[in-house]
Amino acid sequence: MTGARHKSPPKKPDNQPDTNITKILEEIKSEFSTKLAHFETLLKGSQKEVDELKRAMEEKEREINNIKVRANDQEQYMRSWSIRILNLSIPRAHDANDPDVVMRLVFSKVLEPIFRGAMQQNIIAFIPRYDQVLETAHILPCKPGQTPPIIARFYSRNTKALMFRLKKDFATKLDPTPAQSSQTRSKARSHPPRPAFPFYEDLTTHNFKKMRALATDNRVLACWSVAGQLRLRLNNDDRVHKVANTFETVDTIINSIPQQQSQQPPANRPPPSRTTSRSTSNRRSTNTNAACNSTNTDNIPSLLNSNPFASLSNSSPAHSNTSAGMT
Repeated sequence: MTGARHKSPPKKPDNQPDTNITKILEEIKSEFSTKLAHFETLLKGSQKEVDELKRAMEEKEREINNIKVRANDQEQYMRSWSIRILNLSIPRAHDANDPDVVMRLVFSKVLEPIFRGAMQQNIIAFIPRYDQVLETAHILPCKPGQTPPIIARFYSRNTKALMFRLKKDFATKLDPTPAQSSQTRSKARSHPPRPAFPFYEDLTTHNFKKMRALATDNRVLACWSVAGQLRLRLNNDDRVHKVANTFETVDTIINSIPQQQSQQPPANRPPPSRTTSRSTSNRRSTNTNAACNSTNTDNIPSLLNSNPFASLSNSSPAHSNTSAGMT
């Protein structure tokens, strides 16, 4: 048939999808959903394992912290027979390695003046020998040009407590220099003279660093130790707070202290008498001065007309190395 025209196949509408493409997309979507559900199951199981591992790690951290606290407390207890003495120089360098020479020097310069004061107050009947009081003494390393600290270990903690109790009144004091001006001497009258050979509790390295960190904080008025335990007072707070855990941060320790509530006196309350005010002032002054680096002396037995130094070796534990501290 001549002159006939070739007809092209009819075009599909643009909005009609291809059935094969739709089927392929559905299969991909189904496979992806299946794998996604599988991954979610694996992720939930992994998250559960992670949570269990986190709980186990937290438990181990608590156990490790408890071990650190107990170890620090045990070390501090072993140091409770010792004191740390400053500014006491050994005359000859080669004598620094002789414990007997160091003990004699510590006794004559630091302890004997206090024992003489105890005799004046009829607290003891006689002054014991140095080897009846001290078990050992040795120097600690220090930087060149500085006087090395000395660690002295007592046989009896009662004797050590007596030294802390009376050191404010009878320890050797620094002599004022002749060149002091009248203003300096007037200031010296209002402040007690400084000890020539100050001695303190022998704290562990950790406790000493924590005490220094607390003392240098702007929120803390003062920080000291009592029987190896740290105490502190905050600014604008007349309460004394005990540091329960020295392994906590400074912020945690300070923020855990409840704020002091302001107490307003009653309007009709009469003013205190001069006698009451004076005794309160003296008592407050005594407590403040005795707070820094003091030790608990509430249970010191009476030593009058008795030998408090007999059988002292029975009251001391096995000897431990007390030099492992802050150098």
